[in-house]
Amino acid sequence: MAECRYYVNTNFFIDLEEERSEALEFLKRRRGVYTSRILIREYAVVGKQAMARRLAMTHGIRVYRVPVLRLLKAARRMLAE
Repeated sequence: MAECRYYVNTNFFIDLEEERSEALEFLKRRRGVYTSRILIREYAVVGKQAMARRLAMTHGIRVYRVPVLRLLKAARRMLAE
């Protein structure tokens, strides 16, 4: 049986920062939680990159690299066709 994966966004990380019980309970009940480097960059803009990385590491959230430029180029090619 394949493992389900759950993508979490910036709103979820804000809930983790605030130690909201709903977010913490969600993580306790699920495995395969991940986010992208895009979220880490969003935090970097406001000077909180280290916090985002720490939250991910502390809570076992995997951070995946997303090839944004490659995806953008592919989308533009598809739109041009």
